[in-house]
Amino acid sequence: MKYFSDFDHIFLVLVAFVVALGLITLYSASINEGGEAFQRQVIWVFIGLCVLFLFSRVPFRFWQSIAPFLYLLSLILLILVLLTGKGVKRWIEIGPISFQPSEFAKVSTVLYMSDILSIRRFELKSLRSFLIPIVICLIPFILVLIEPDLGTSLIFIFIFFSLIFCKGTRPVYIFIWASPFISLLTAFHWGIWVVWLVLLFSVIYWAKIPLNEAIIVFVVNIVVGLLNPLVWQALLPYQKARITGFLSPETNPAGIGWQILQSKIAIGSGSFLGKGFLEGTQKGFAFLPHKQTDFAFSTFAEEFGFLGVSLLFVALVGIIMRGVKIANESRNQFASLYAFGLVSLIFCQVVVNVGMTMGIFPVVGMPFPLLSYGGSSMIVFLGIVGIILGMGRQRYKY
Repeated sequence: MKYFSDFDHIFLVLVAFVVALGLITLYSASINEGGEAFQRQVIWVFIGLCVLFLFSRVPFRFWQSIAPFLYLLSLILLILVLLTGKGVKRWIEIGPISFQPSEFAKVSTVLYMSDILSIRRFELKSLRSFLIPIVICLIPFILVLIEPDLGTSLIFIFIFFSLIFCKGTRPVYIFIWASPFISLLTAFHWGIWVVWLVLLFSVIYWAKIPLNEAIIVFVVNIVVGLLNPLVWQALLPYQKARITGFLSPETNPAGIGWQILQSKIAIGSGSFLGKGFLEGTQKGFAFLPHKQTDFAFSTFAEEFGFLGVSLLFVALVGIIMRGVKIANESRNQFASLYAFGLVSLIFCQVVVNVGMTMGIFPVVGMPFPLLSYGGSSMIVFLGIVGIILGMGRQRYKY
């Protein structure tokens, strides 16, 4: 019992609760196919728990010492996927085992960026000072985008923003770095884009950004906005279809809109108490696509309803809050940044997956952490939990 005495027990119990709900959901979703996916997931959970307890005992100094190596290794694996894969290139296969290097790359990018930002003299006080962190995130972003995996690639942009926020940079710089993405989106309509540029100019003027930086920011926003048509043309057909299906799923209910519509039906039909365990009709009659992976949350919501979803969200909010608490209490800046970045990964994927299943975001193929089927995802996120627990054990060390 001494092994568990210094753990954040509440954090660990909440994680175990979500994993248990995931196994229950997967059992229900796979029972009609013989339950093989459930059996494999049990094995992945067991391996993930072993990784969790192993990582929870690793000193954070060790993670910091190997940060550059793990980051470089993740880039090599991402390049290897592009060189050896065919069609959609996301997995590396070694015999009967396959894994997604992008899952590993997310964690290694958080690790390396945390190491860089924790350097004593590293301060984010000008646009130039952001170049190293943005390059660290931009390289894996581009490699994953080429696979192509748009949803996962955007996670690296979120990593950048979450860690510079944790570093304590001025909010106006977060706004400035986000501005090109907003400019790209608003440029779909000229009137909205012009309003956005006026707002951007006002913020830059109010924040008293140096003139040379202000000019660069404004020019970049204009160029990015003008490139909007080219960016749209560069998207693959299925990516365009996902966006148009998200904006108006009813126009093609038997095609790209099918996923969103059936997911909404599954979630809505769960009502307050749900249809009951094994009683879901959307997943039972195979109306709901990807019911074990990307739309596992829809399967859960159909059978356990608003009450079950509320319990799931309470557990997830507890996980996020306990993780942030560990990050805030860590006296070492690297440990604090690393823990916060890992918690942010969990938060981001939950938000995107739930938004996707409810039609708030486009379908981007983002699994629900600890709930969806998948060996790579399960092992990585349980490993993340182990690292955060380890940071909690060492939070008073400098």
